[in-house]
Amino acid sequence: MLRFLERTSIPRERITCAVSSEGPLSEEIVKLGYGVYSARIPIPGLEKNIIDKIVSWVGLIRYCFGLAGTVRKKKIELLYANNHRSGFILAALKKFCPGTRLVVHIRDRIDGVLKTKVLVGASDRLIVISQYVTQGLGIDSSRAGLVTRIPSGVDTDIFRYNQKDSRIRKTLGIPEGSFVFGLFCQVLPWKGIREYIEACIITAGPCPEAFFIMVGDDSFSEETSYFTEVKRRVIESELEGRIIFTGFKKDVENYISCVDVVVSTSFGEPLGQTLLQAMVLGKPVIATRSGGPLEIVADGETGLLVEPADISSLSEAMKKLYNNRETAVRMGSRGKARFSEHFLTAGEMTAKIDGVLLENPGSRG
Repeated sequence: MLRFLERTSIPRERITCAVSSEGPLSEEIVKLGYGVYSARIPIPGLEKNIIDKIVSWVGLIRYCFGLAGTVRKKKIELLYANNHRSGFILAALKKFCPGTRLVVHIRDRIDGVLKTKVLVGASDRLIVISQYVTQGLGIDSSRAGLVTRIPSGVDTDIFRYNQKDSRIRKTLGIPEGSFVFGLFCQVLPWKGIREYIEACIITAGPCPEAFFIMVGDDSFSEETSYFTEVKRRVIESELEGRIIFTGFKKDVENYISCVDVVVSTSFGEPLGQTLLQAMVLGKPVIATRSGGPLEIVADGETGLLVEPADISSLSEAMKKLYNNRETAVRMGSRGKARFSEHFLTAGEMTAKIDGVLLENPGSRG
């Protein structure tokens, strides 16, 4: 969202940003010169008892009425949802504001046929990040013009390093001359972190110069036992010095820069932003043969694809690149060229989003 707001050609005075609460995001948006409508948005369904659920639904309805008042007061003619979850809220809001266009940016597969039908039916345009996400919408050919595919753009200004970041390696205690694999993601079971760690344990023995990092944490997860179990496996394997958990890092580009191979082990990744970032930096990748990575990775040319949850195949792919380092470097170079040919910088992405938002000449906000 911030990448878009920093670069959009739409004048700031024509945009009002609705965010869920005051905090770092609101502060950054205000710094950019935008007006902000800030309020806590209840999310019905997360509560465990019926009373809390009712309170949450009432709160959501009140939020919709309040936001609808702002839309009418400012005479806003275009609603842009930055993800499908906020899209559901704006779909309900649209009923109170007839004539208002709704554009929804879908960045994930939507669970449930009914949810999909509601969102597709309410939207005037849909922006999707991959063909994989499009397939999940089940849109027939007669409505093909409803969807525009715009892959998430990479801020190439900050991903400008092509050399290994020896400073990060030194901080992590990784010796010079090591071959480093890296997984970069939020800690959730569908991200395949357990499978990555098991593959690292298998690979560590025959690859004595290999080190493995995992960048990310479980701060957005209500269930922490998964990550605790993953860390326990590393302790049991006595590989704490070679399998390293860094936690969440804001300067993720420096950590991607310090590895030799970027790994993605997700089951059904909507796109694969980390893979795109790796390609910008000329890094070869190993990813699962599902979802967005099928559109990103040229198997055998810019990286290697393995079946989801196949720990043995993942380990074999890691050993292959470890033992064929010149091949790995060539894959990284081809990946950088592939990114330039098929994917978008943050500026190019923003220009395409602007094109969708401004396709109606009468839109004023």
